[in-house]
Amino acid sequence: MHNNILVTHNDLDGIGCAVIGKLLGFQWVHYASYNRGNYYVSKTVNNALKCIPSAEWLYLADISLSDLIWSEIKDSVGSRHVKLIDHHITSKDATSYNDKVEKHINEEVSATKIFYDLFKDEYPVLEKYRDFVEAVSAYDTWHFEKSPIAKNMQRVYDSIVFQDPKNKYTKFNDRLSKVTNYCINDPMRNDYTPVWCEASLRLYDRLVSNKLSYAINRDISYIGDTAFVMLLSEENIPMFEISWFLEENHPEIKNVCYVLTNKDGGAVFSLRTTYEDMDLSKFAEAHGGGGHAKAASIANVPSFDRSKMIDTVRRYLTEYNHQNS
Repeated sequence: MHNNILVTHNDLDGIGCAVIGKLLGFQWVHYASYNRGNYYVSKTVNNALKCIPSAEWLYLADISLSDLIWSEIKDSVGSRHVKLIDHHITSKDATSYNDKVEKHINEEVSATKIFYDLFKDEYPVLEKYRDFVEAVSAYDTWHFEKSPIAKNMQRVYDSIVFQDPKNKYTKFNDRLSKVTNYCINDPMRNDYTPVWCEASLRLYDRLVSNKLSYAINRDISYIGDTAFVMLLSEENIPMFEISWFLEENHPEIKNVCYVLTNKDGGAVFSLRTTYEDMDLSKFAEAHGGGGHAKAASIANVPSFDRSKMIDTVRRYLTEYNHQNS
Protein backbone atom coordinates (compact mmCIF):
# COMPACT_ATOMS: atom_id res chain seq x y z
CA MET A 1 0.00 0.00 0.00
CA HIS A 2 2.99 2.27 0.50
CA ASN A 3 3.15 3.47 -3.10
CA ASN A 4 -0.56 4.29 -3.42
CA ILE A 5 -2.47 7.57 -3.44
CA LEU A 6 -5.76 8.00 -1.60
CA VAL A 7 -8.05 10.90 -2.50
CA THR A 8 -11.05 11.20 -0.23
CA HIS A 9 -13.76 13.68 0.70
CA ASN A 10 -13.27 16.30 3.42
CA ASP A 11 -16.29 15.35 5.56
CA LEU A 12 -16.50 12.82 8.42
CA ASP A 13 -16.78 9.89 6.01
CA GLY A 14 -13.70 11.18 4.21
CA ILE A 15 -11.86 11.36 7.55
CA GLY A 16 -12.87 7.75 8.20
CA CYS A 17 -11.48 6.70 4.81
CA ALA A 18 -8.25 8.59 5.57
CA VAL A 19 -7.95 6.72 8.88
CA ILE A 20 -8.34 3.37 7.13
CA GLY A 21 -5.91 4.38 4.38
CA LYS A 22 -3.19 5.44 6.81
CA LEU A 23 -3.63 2.28 8.87
CA LEU A 24 -3.13 0.30 5.65
CA GLY A 25 0.12 2.17 5.03
CA PHE A 26 -0.89 4.73 2.41
CA GLN A 27 1.89 7.29 2.18
CA TRP A 28 -0.16 9.94 0.41
CA VAL A 29 -3.66 11.00 1.51
CA HIS A 30 -5.39 13.99 -0.10
CA TYR A 31 -8.72 15.58 0.86
CA ALA A 32 -11.05 16.89 -1.85
CA SER A 33 -13.82 19.49 -1.58
CA TYR A 34 -17.10 19.85 -3.46
CA ASN A 35 -17.50 23.51 -2.49
CA ARG A 36 -17.16 24.48 -6.15
CA GLY A 37 -18.79 21.42 -7.61
CA ASN A 38 -16.53 19.03 -9.50
CA TYR A 39 -13.74 21.54 -10.01
CA TYR A 40 -11.83 21.01 -6.76
CA VAL A 41 -12.23 17.23 -6.91
CA SER A 42 -10.67 17.01 -10.37
CA LYS A 43 -8.00 19.52 -9.40
CA THR A 44 -7.06 17.56 -6.25
CA VAL A 45 -6.76 14.28 -8.14
CA ASN A 46 -4.75 15.79 -11.00
CA ASN A 47 -2.38 17.61 -8.64
CA ALA A 48 -1.83 14.48 -6.56
CA LEU A 49 -0.98 12.40 -9.61
CA LYS A 50 1.30 15.11 -10.99
CA CYS A 51 3.23 15.46 -7.72
CA ILE A 52 3.57 11.71 -7.16
CA PRO A 53 4.26 10.21 -10.60
CA SER A 54 5.60 6.97 -9.10
CA ALA A 55 2.23 6.01 -7.58
CA GLU A 56 0.93 2.73 -8.99
CA TRP A 57 -2.60 2.78 -7.59
CA LEU A 58 -5.11 5.59 -7.17
CA TYR A 59 -7.80 4.99 -4.54
CA LEU A 60 -10.86 7.26 -4.66
CA ALA A 61 -12.90 6.96 -1.46
CA ASP A 62 -16.18 8.77 -0.78
CA ILE A 63 -15.70 10.54 -4.11
CA SER A 64 -18.78 10.72 -6.30
CA LEU A 65 -17.01 9.82 -9.51
CA SER A 66 -19.24 11.15 -12.26
CA ASP A 67 -18.55 10.75 -15.96
CA LEU A 68 -17.62 14.44 -16.00
CA ILE A 69 -14.98 14.09 -13.27
CA TRP A 70 -13.56 11.03 -15.00
CA SER A 71 -13.23 12.97 -18.26
CA GLU A 72 -11.20 15.60 -16.36
CA ILE A 73 -8.81 13.18 -14.64
CA LYS A 74 -8.42 10.28 -17.08
CA ASP A 75 -5.37 11.76 -18.82
CA SER A 76 -3.58 12.16 -15.48
CA VAL A 77 -4.59 8.66 -14.42
CA GLY A 78 -3.04 7.19 -17.54
CA SER A 79 -2.23 3.50 -17.10
CA ARG A 80 -2.47 3.50 -13.30
CA HIS A 81 -4.82 1.15 -11.51
CA VAL A 82 -7.86 2.89 -9.98
CA LYS A 83 -10.02 1.58 -7.16
CA LEU A 84 -13.29 3.41 -6.38
CA ILE A 85 -14.76 2.98 -2.89
CA ASP A 86 -18.03 4.85 -2.75
CA HIS A 87 -21.72 4.89 -1.89
CA HIS A 88 -23.08 7.62 -4.16
CA ILE A 89 -25.67 6.92 -6.83
CA THR A 90 -23.66 9.10 -9.22
CA SER A 91 -20.77 6.63 -9.12
CA LYS A 92 -23.11 3.69 -9.59
CA ASP A 93 -24.75 5.24 -12.64
CA ALA A 94 -21.54 6.42 -14.35
CA THR A 95 -20.55 4.26 -17.33
CA SER A 96 -17.59 5.90 -19.07
CA TYR A 97 -14.95 4.23 -16.90
CA ASN A 98 -16.46 0.81 -16.21
CA ASP A 99 -13.58 -1.04 -17.89
CA LYS A 100 -10.88 1.13 -16.28
CA VAL A 101 -11.89 1.36 -12.62
CA GLU A 102 -12.35 -1.35 -10.00
CA LYS A 103 -15.63 -0.38 -8.36
CA HIS A 104 -16.69 -1.12 -4.78
CA ILE A 105 -20.05 0.62 -4.36
CA ASN A 106 -22.72 0.08 -1.72
CA GLU A 107 -25.40 2.73 -1.23
CA GLU A 108 -26.48 1.25 2.13
CA VAL A 109 -23.31 2.10 4.10
CA SER A 110 -20.60 4.74 4.19
CA ALA A 111 -17.43 4.64 2.11
CA THR A 112 -15.49 4.18 5.37
CA LYS A 113 -17.45 0.99 6.07
CA ILE A 114 -16.87 -0.32 2.52
CA PHE A 115 -13.13 0.40 2.82
CA TYR A 116 -12.97 -1.25 6.24
CA ASP A 117 -14.84 -4.37 5.13
CA LEU A 118 -12.55 -4.79 2.12
CA PHE A 119 -9.44 -5.12 4.28
CA LYS A 120 -10.50 -6.05 7.83
CA ASP A 121 -9.74 -9.75 7.44
CA GLU A 122 -6.32 -9.12 5.92
CA TYR A 123 -5.33 -6.39 8.40
CA PRO A 124 -6.23 -7.29 12.02
CA VAL A 125 -5.10 -3.82 13.17
CA LEU A 126 -8.41 -2.48 11.83
CA GLU A 127 -10.46 -4.36 14.46
CA LYS A 128 -9.69 -1.68 17.05
CA TYR A 129 -11.57 0.84 14.88
CA ARG A 130 -14.78 -1.12 14.40
CA ASP A 131 -16.93 1.15 16.62
CA PHE A 132 -15.46 4.23 14.98
CA VAL A 133 -16.27 2.85 11.51
CA GLU A 134 -19.83 2.01 12.53
CA ALA A 135 -20.27 5.51 13.97
CA VAL A 136 -19.11 7.15 10.74
CA SER A 137 -21.40 4.92 8.70
CA ALA A 138 -24.39 5.53 10.97
CA TYR A 139 -23.96 9.28 10.69
CA ASP A 140 -23.36 9.32 6.95
CA THR A 141 -26.39 7.15 6.20
CA TRP A 142 -28.53 8.81 8.89
CA HIS A 143 -29.15 5.50 10.74
CA PHE A 144 -28.28 6.60 14.26
CA GLU A 145 -29.84 3.51 15.81
CA LYS A 146 -26.79 1.60 14.58
CA SER A 147 -24.27 3.53 16.70
CA PRO A 148 -24.60 5.22 20.11
CA ILE A 149 -21.62 7.50 19.37
CA ALA A 150 -22.44 8.60 15.80
CA LYS A 151 -23.78 12.04 16.69
CA ASN A 152 -20.93 12.85 19.04
CA MET A 153 -18.38 11.71 16.49
CA GLN A 154 -19.77 14.25 14.02
CA ARG A 155 -19.77 16.92 16.74
CA VAL A 156 -16.11 16.21 17.48
CA TYR A 157 -15.25 16.54 13.79
CA ASP A 158 -17.19 19.80 13.52
CA SER A 159 -15.65 21.18 16.71
CA ILE A 160 -12.07 20.77 15.49
CA VAL A 161 -12.54 21.56 11.81
CA PHE A 162 -15.05 24.43 11.98
CA GLN A 163 -15.66 25.71 15.51
CA ASP A 164 -12.37 25.84 17.43
CA PRO A 165 -11.09 29.47 17.24
CA LYS A 166 -7.53 28.23 17.75
CA ASN A 167 -7.72 26.63 14.31
CA LYS A 168 -9.00 29.77 12.57
CA TYR A 169 -5.69 30.43 10.84
CA THR A 170 -4.77 26.79 10.39
CA LYS A 171 -4.97 25.47 6.84
CA PHE A 172 -8.13 23.49 6.27
CA ASN A 173 -6.31 20.32 5.22
CA ASP A 174 -4.16 20.56 8.36
CA ARG A 175 -7.32 20.57 10.47
CA LEU A 176 -8.54 17.47 8.64
CA SER A 177 -5.19 15.77 9.20
CA LYS A 178 -5.40 16.68 12.88
CA VAL A 179 -8.76 14.91 13.27
CA THR A 180 -7.47 11.95 11.25
CA ASN A 181 -4.42 11.54 13.47
CA TYR A 182 -6.46 11.88 16.67
CA CYS A 183 -8.79 9.12 15.46
CA ILE A 184 -5.86 6.87 14.56
CA ASN A 185 -4.00 7.35 17.84
CA ASP A 186 -7.00 7.18 20.20
CA PRO A 187 -10.33 6.30 18.54
CA MET A 188 -13.71 6.80 20.17
CA ARG A 189 -15.49 3.55 21.02
CA ASN A 190 -18.97 2.73 22.26
CA ASP A 191 -17.66 2.27 25.80
CA TYR A 192 -14.83 4.81 25.72
CA THR A 193 -14.58 8.54 25.06
CA PRO A 194 -10.97 9.74 24.73
CA VAL A 195 -9.83 12.89 26.53
CA TRP A 196 -9.39 14.72 23.23
CA CYS A 197 -13.02 13.94 22.30
CA GLU A 198 -14.31 15.10 25.68
CA ALA A 199 -12.45 18.39 25.31
CA SER A 200 -13.77 18.87 21.77
CA LEU A 201 -17.35 18.16 22.88
CA ARG A 202 -17.14 20.67 25.74
CA LEU A 203 -15.83 23.33 23.38
CA TYR A 204 -18.50 22.47 20.81
CA ASP A 205 -21.30 22.82 23.35
CA ARG A 206 -19.99 26.17 24.55
CA LEU A 207 -19.55 27.62 21.06
CA VAL A 208 -22.56 26.19 19.27
CA SER A 209 -25.50 26.15 21.69
CA ASN A 210 -26.35 29.88 21.60
CA LYS A 211 -25.93 30.45 17.87
CA LEU A 212 -27.83 27.23 17.12
CA SER A 213 -30.76 28.39 19.26
CA TYR A 214 -30.68 31.76 17.53
CA ALA A 215 -30.64 30.16 14.08
CA ILE A 216 -33.57 27.89 14.88
CA ASN A 217 -35.68 30.92 15.84
CA ARG A 218 -34.44 33.20 13.05
CA ASP A 219 -33.51 31.25 9.96
CA ILE A 220 -36.18 28.58 9.36
CA SER A 221 -39.32 29.06 7.29
CA TYR A 222 -41.94 26.39 6.67
CA ILE A 223 -43.83 25.72 3.44
CA GLY A 224 -46.09 22.68 3.72
CA ASP A 225 -43.95 19.68 4.61
CA THR A 226 -40.69 21.47 3.73
CA ALA A 227 -38.39 23.60 5.87
CA PHE A 228 -36.14 26.19 4.22
CA VAL A 229 -33.12 27.13 6.31
CA MET A 230 -31.16 30.24 5.26
CA LEU A 231 -27.65 30.34 6.75
CA LEU A 232 -24.44 32.30 6.28
CA SER A 233 -21.37 30.12 5.79
CA GLU A 234 -19.23 32.37 8.00
CA GLU A 235 -21.45 31.61 11.01
CA ASN A 236 -20.48 27.90 10.95
CA ILE A 237 -23.86 26.75 12.23
CA PRO A 238 -24.01 22.93 12.06
CA MET A 239 -26.81 22.02 9.66
CA PHE A 240 -27.01 18.51 11.07
CA GLU A 241 -28.07 19.91 14.46
CA ILE A 242 -30.97 21.77 12.82
CA SER A 243 -31.98 18.54 11.07
CA TRP A 244 -32.00 16.70 14.40
CA PHE A 245 -34.05 19.52 15.94
CA LEU A 246 -36.61 19.31 13.12
CA GLU A 247 -36.88 15.52 13.37
CA GLU A 248 -37.54 15.73 17.10
CA ASN A 249 -39.81 18.77 17.20
CA HIS A 250 -41.45 18.86 13.77
CA PRO A 251 -42.10 15.30 12.57
CA GLU A 252 -44.49 16.68 9.95
CA ILE A 253 -41.49 18.10 8.07
CA LYS A 254 -40.38 15.63 5.38
CA ASN A 255 -37.96 17.78 3.39
CA VAL A 256 -35.28 20.27 4.38
CA CYS A 257 -33.51 22.69 2.04
CA TYR A 258 -30.45 24.47 3.43
CA VAL A 259 -29.22 27.52 1.57
CA LEU A 260 -25.69 28.26 2.75
CA THR A 261 -24.66 31.67 1.41
CA ASN A 262 -21.01 32.68 1.04
CA LYS A 263 -19.51 36.15 1.40
CA ASP A 264 -19.65 36.67 -2.37
CA GLY A 265 -23.38 35.93 -2.44
CA GLY A 266 -23.00 32.49 -4.00
CA ALA A 267 -24.60 29.56 -2.27
CA VAL A 268 -24.55 25.84 -1.61
CA PHE A 269 -27.92 24.09 -1.54
CA SER A 270 -28.11 21.02 0.71
CA LEU A 271 -31.26 18.92 0.47
CA ARG A 272 -32.67 16.17 2.68
CA THR A 273 -35.85 14.12 2.55
CA THR A 274 -37.50 11.31 4.49
CA TYR A 275 -39.75 10.28 1.60
CA GLU A 276 -38.82 6.71 0.72
CA ASP A 277 -39.44 7.02 -3.03
CA MET A 278 -37.95 10.48 -3.57
CA ASP A 279 -34.51 10.58 -5.22
CA LEU A 280 -32.87 13.92 -4.52
CA SER A 281 -29.68 12.88 -6.30
CA LYS A 282 -31.41 12.98 -9.68
CA PHE A 283 -32.70 16.49 -9.04
CA ALA A 284 -29.28 17.64 -7.83
CA GLU A 285 -27.47 16.10 -10.82
CA ALA A 286 -29.81 17.91 -13.19
CA HIS A 287 -28.58 21.17 -11.66
CA GLY A 288 -24.87 20.40 -11.51
CA GLY A 289 -24.79 18.68 -8.12
CA GLY A 290 -25.10 15.14 -6.83
CA GLY A 291 -25.25 12.95 -3.76
CA HIS A 292 -27.62 10.35 -2.39
CA ALA A 293 -31.31 9.62 -2.78
CA LYS A 294 -32.11 11.08 0.64
CA ALA A 295 -29.36 13.72 0.88
CA ALA A 296 -27.91 15.68 -2.02
CA SER A 297 -26.35 19.06 -2.70
CA ILE A 298 -25.84 21.65 -5.40
CA ALA A 299 -22.64 23.64 -4.96
CA ASN A 300 -21.39 26.91 -6.37
CA VAL A 301 -24.75 28.48 -7.23
CA PRO A 302 -23.84 32.10 -8.16
CA SER A 303 -25.54 35.01 -6.42
CA PHE A 304 -27.59 35.97 -9.47
CA ASP A 305 -29.07 32.43 -9.64
CA ARG A 306 -29.69 31.90 -5.92
CA SER A 307 -33.30 33.17 -5.82
CA LYS A 308 -34.12 31.27 -9.00
CA MET A 309 -32.72 28.06 -7.51
CA ILE A 310 -34.76 28.54 -4.33
CA ASP A 311 -37.90 28.78 -6.47
CA THR A 312 -36.84 25.70 -8.47
CA VAL A 313 -36.34 23.66 -5.31
CA ARG A 314 -39.63 24.89 -3.85
CA ARG A 315 -41.56 23.94 -7.00
CA TYR A 316 -39.91 20.53 -7.16
CA LEU A 317 -40.69 19.68 -3.54
CA THR A 318 -44.18 21.18 -3.66
CA GLU A 319 -45.10 19.25 -6.80
CA TYR A 320 -43.86 16.03 -5.22
CA ASN A 321 -45.94 16.72 -2.14
CA HIS A 322 -49.08 17.34 -4.21
CA GLN A 323 -48.54 14.18 -6.25
CA ASN A 324 -48.16 12.04 -3.14
CA SER A 325 -50.72 13.61 -0.83
